[in-house]
Amino acid sequence: MNNDLRSITEIINETVVYIRQGQAGYSAATLNKTFRKLEEIALSLPQSQVEQLAPILRVMLDAQQRRDMIFLADILQYEVTKILKNQ
Repeated sequence: MNNDLRSITEIINETVVYIRQGQAGYSAATLNKTFRKLEEIALSLPQSQVEQLAPILRVMLDAQQRRDMIFLADILQYEVTKILKNQ
């Protein structure tokens, strides 16, 4: 799981940088990669972490639909990474 955690953290950090720089194309691509990787590692996470992530993912999807990318970057950087590191 350590490699998965490192991998998702790198993808999240890359996504956050692209969002904050306003690089829509790159941020969309890395955000898609982030969601896929979260989905992939969710299968190996403890149930408590999955339960913590589920509502956060809904908030992220809502932020993306509202095009509030800065809020989305904040959620990724401060909430998702915190949950993932608590294993």
